[in-house]
Amino acid sequence: MQLSHFKNILFLLSLNFISLGSHPENQQTFSTYTIQDCTMQDLCVAYDQTTKACCGSCKICPRGPVGPVGLTGMAGLTGPSGGDIGATGMTGATGGTGATGSTGATGMAGAIGMTGATGMTGVGAVGMTGPSQSGPNGPAGGALAFAMFYSTIQTTDLPSIVAQGNPIPFVNTYVSSGTAITPNGAGTVFTLTAAGTYKIFWQINQVATTQFDLWLGSSEQLQTVVSQSPGGPLNNTVLITTTAANQTVSVRVALLSNSSWNPTNVTPRIALSGGPATITLVIIRVA
Repeated sequence: MQLSHFKNILFLLSLNFISLGSHPENQQTFSTYTIQDCTMQDLCVAYDQTTKACCGSCKICPRGPVGPVGLTGMAGLTGPSGGDIGATGMTGATGGTGATGSTGATGMAGAIGMTGATGMTGVGAVGMTGPSQSGPNGPAGGALAFAMFYSTIQTTDLPSIVAQGNPIPFVNTYVSSGTAITPNGAGTVFTLTAAGTYKIFWQINQVATTQFDLWLGSSEQLQTVVSQSPGGPLNNTVLITTTAANQTVSVRVALLSNSSWNPTNVTPRIALSGGPATITLVIIRVA
């Protein structure tokens, strides 16, 4: 601390000491003083107010008036700083891993990326030529199978009377492509060995008003019915499709089970016309 500041502090302390003597609580008794000690009445030290003189053994001085508050002293100087900053402490141990947080919300889908460049065309060896083999020959064009049958009137080939619902006999084979179309022994029923579509034509001379139709197996095919007044040939051409092998067909005197026909117009028996005429049946498989 500088010397000038120290003197200032001593001066302030002395003023404070003098001020303390002016208060009753600070009054004291003094024993022996000289004249010079009592020259200042404001000190109130060993001074007799009655005789106005110094006392060898004075009374206690009366309390003087309260003096003004002294000036605030100057702030002391800032003390010196402490010692140097200590060394940095060691790093503490790493804390344990915290609990895993909850999964965040799924983010929005990103934009579709650009289409990549087309890859290079692969280069491979040309494969070997496959074996060459011809398939089986297809069926010949035109008729797949055919046959023609007939009977001669006024001979033993057929009776003069054929009952309603009975087949007309075609007892003679005129021409045939093979065994695809075969008659029974009486020439009344014809077996179609393969399923397919057949074109069937027949012609019959008659002497009575009668109707004829084609039967597929035991089923009368009413859409094939044909009729004519007596005295001339009666003929018809139809297409029949079979769905199974070895189905049979026959030409018969119509039963007319279809109610649209009037049974009263049907002669139950017919007499085939005389003379050297024939009746014929032609069957051709077309598909």
